[in-house]
Amino acid sequence: MPLNERDYYKDKSEGSQQPRGSSSGNWSGCLVFVIVAIIVWIVLGARDCDVQDDTTTISPPTTPAPSPEPAPSPPLPEPAPVPTPSVKELKVHFIDVGQGDSILVDLGETEVLIDGGDREPGIVSYLKEHVDGPLEVMVATHPHADHIGGLIEVLETFDVEEIWHNGDTSTSKTYEDFMNCVDSEGAEVHIARLHNIIKASALSFYVHHPADLEGTQNNNSIVLHLGFGETDFLFTGDVEQEAEGAMMMLSSVRLPEVEILKVGHHGSRTASSEDFIAITKPAVAIYMAGKDNRYGHPHIEAIETLRTIGAEIYGTDNYGTIVVSTEGKTYTLRSEKNSIPDTIRTSSSPESTSQLAPEPIPPSEETATPAVQLPTEIVEISEPNVLITRDYKWIYQGEWSWTGEIPLFLYEYYQKIPRPPTKNYSVYVTHPLDDPYIDLLVEKIKKAAQQEGYTEFQNVEFAAAFVQSLPYTADSVTTPFDEYPRYPIETLVDNGGDCEDTSILLASIIDKLGYGTVLIMLPNHVGVGVKGGENIYGSYYEYKGNKYYYIETTGEGWKIGKLPDAYKGTKATIRPLVSVPVLTHEGRIEGSGFFAKVEITVRNVGTAPAYNVTVLAGFDAGNGMVWNSKESEPATIGVDQKLTVTLYLKIPLDKHTRLVVQIGMDNVLVEESYSDWFDT
Repeated sequence: MPLNERDYYKDKSEGSQQPRGSSSGNWSGCLVFVIVAIIVWIVLGARDCDVQDDTTTISPPTTPAPSPEPAPSPPLPEPAPVPTPSVKELKVHFIDVGQGDSILVDLGETEVLIDGGDREPGIVSYLKEHVDGPLEVMVATHPHADHIGGLIEVLETFDVEEIWHNGDTSTSKTYEDFMNCVDSEGAEVHIARLHNIIKASALSFYVHHPADLEGTQNNNSIVLHLGFGETDFLFTGDVEQEAEGAMMMLSSVRLPEVEILKVGHHGSRTASSEDFIAITKPAVAIYMAGKDNRYGHPHIEAIETLRTIGAEIYGTDNYGTIVVSTEGKTYTLRSEKNSIPDTIRTSSSPESTSQLAPEPIPPSEETATPAVQLPTEIVEISEPNVLITRDYKWIYQGEWSWTGEIPLFLYEYYQKIPRPPTKNYSVYVTHPLDDPYIDLLVEKIKKAAQQEGYTEFQNVEFAAAFVQSLPYTADSVTTPFDEYPRYPIETLVDNGGDCEDTSILLASIIDKLGYGTVLIMLPNHVGVGVKGGENIYGSYYEYKGNKYYYIETTGEGWKIGKLPDAYKGTKATIRPLVSVPVLTHEGRIEGSGFFAKVEITVRNVGTAPAYNVTVLAGFDAGNGMVWNSKESEPATIGVDQKLTVTLYLKIPLDKHTRLVVQIGMDNVLVEESYSDWFDT
């Protein structure tokens, strides 16, 4: 239902301002290319990639449901004392089960089993060699067969005292059989949640994830931290980058730096984000995957991310079962095959860790890898539990105040990421990392509005009044740049901004309130449009058959539908709040003899995957023609990922030409660049 208000607000109509379609924003790229051999490539410019303005309007509920105050986070339990071993040695077995996970943690007569691989090949025969008496704790990280299948036989063979799982369910026969065995075992059964501590004798495992079951089965995996003296392990199940981001965002929990990381999701490209790896800083990374598995695990993207921070990398596909032994200060690794050099590594001292070359992985000509975003800065980012406090005051039918707490690391993250080269500012609204904090603000607004008995129309005006109260500041005053769009978190911490910044913030809030929202791009100005019905009066823009009433965000007192006089009758570009891909590219060329090697890296800095991306390169023949061109196969580039393509071109002889590079998406040219002219 669109926003309506007949009785509360009546004003003379400003007249409808009809848009004349959506025009693509223009930008000039500074794409710097490496000078190699005889050809010099200087990028002159490019055009941005904006998707079609398609959107599904979100209508508000007829009767807003009560929004309770978010429950306060429970106090963190006192950290369990870290055992300081005297005689006993901890051994952690990363058992080779093919394409699956199974980890046995063994301290003297105490054993904890994390996952059991699939039904085949099974782990019972291996466990019989190492388990003394009953199995103290079993952990099933999530209900996929390659993690719980082998646990069925374990439950049938061993006495298990305690079982932990995440509470997620599955319709598979393997899951049904597993739960039947759990029910008949007679063990204590627990559902693992954030802040739980799983104890087994002197061992304490801290649960970092999940806080609840909101993601995919992989992203709901249990993540455990085990500290043993100065040696730390992190067991990540099949969590992917979504869950990694959720863990990094928690202000109440700090992810540990670890000596040993069990790499998430078998070394898939969907896990091991650069930020997560930079924060945990593993000295040794162990992935668990089957030899020549059909998924292609491990993916080169995850391997390259781990290589970047200097981790030793080992996998059960190449090394078989891997056992890490530690007395708490140093640790050693041994493997079933392709032996690991018997080097004693010192815990918490990365500089003394022996950096072994991982197994070589053949390079491919087209490789999608996570985009590198200032790894040095990410390493130096603030601790997650450091908060920035801001006090806000505004007036709407009385005085209001709100104190917001925002993690410093999140603010620094947004400050340090490059601005996407596009005028489609919806990419700032749809970036997901700040969603929990915008959600918190929106819940405050909803609760206050319900207490006051506000109408839906007043809800939006209440939110607008909050944003309008923020001081106007020009980008050139607060940043080194003339144009510097801010993400919503930046505007909240900076306590204001210019029209684009406050419009991005207000659009984020109104969208999460549940009302259809667009950004209205005017000449050198930005405002917000809220979808309205026939009972609202004021200026509006029509888009896809709906009326979006204008809201000004710079300065206090602007009513819904009140358009500044300077923009009456002005055409506008409407930007729906949809995730969009934004592509940039850079590259290098090496020329020798008759052929040139062209390497192009395309990055997606937007908030949606880019599908059917192609790279075409050739030599300019004039009149829109090229010599000796080649085009890559279509590929998908995920959010914050990149695609590297290598093309070999025959150099035309005795020509005055230049290199032409074109980036296509869904058969549409979205970026183009040229080298300087040269003679062949």
